[in-house]
Amino acid sequence: IAGDIDSREAEALVRKYFSTIPRHNPPPEVNVSETFEVVSRTAVIDDKHAQMPALSMAWKIPARRSPDFYAISMLKSILFDGQSGRLYQKLVKERAVSLDVEGTLEARRGPGQVSVFTIHKPEIQADAVRAIIETEIERIKADGVTGDELTKVKNQYRLDRFLSGSEGDYSSLQTALGRALGLGEFALFDGDPSLINSELNRYLAVTTDNVREVARRYFVPANTAVLNIRAGGGSAQPALPRAKTR
Repeated sequence: IAGDIDSREAEALVRKYFSTIPRHNPPPEVNVSETFEVVSRTAVIDDKHAQMPALSMAWKIPARRSPDFYAISMLKSILFDGQSGRLYQKLVKERAVSLDVEGTLEARRGPGQVSVFTIHKPEIQADAVRAIIETEIERIKADGVTGDELTKVKNQYRLDRFLSGSEGDYSSLQTALGRALGLGEFALFDGDPSLINSELNRYLAVTTDNVREVARRYFVPANTAVLNIRAGGGSAQPALPRAKTR
């Protein structure tokens, strides 16, 4: 319950209507620990519903709120987010081999993953697209990212945290719904709802050296799963190969 409410009145109503429900024993804690190993393979599927070929790559990452997680988030945004992302500029604008690029980051209590999905032109080989992606990652390992790139991503994170609108209401601290969901998330996943006041600072504290270091540590061949999706000519196969998580 969040918003312009009277806390005492709200608590009284909750007790009135819900206090008679008996308390149950809490469920056993879920163990999400595991060794940091990856199902590292390259797979090819034929998707009869696909009109264009695509390439998906995934890298296993540590749990949410671990020290490296915030730098990985910055790296993911610099590489994959929006038309200004490095890989959109490289694959779509400069090399003109892809039609779109989309990156995702899974934040979990146990290991998660960063992944990229790109639809590429039929005349372009998937291995050529993969090589462009890996070359750009190697550039970051060698040269790092610029201060301007990192500042831009941090500004976007700050904006998203307070943006109010059709796309921002679910996470924006400007809305009662966003505050309620944020408090619930930190209470449920981290046992500390007060993190809603400090979590953003962990992203803003990331340095360019931090970003280069996580690129070197996690974006390596032994931590990579790759899927080539060929358009037409057969039935769709099982789900994407991915970083090994529970």
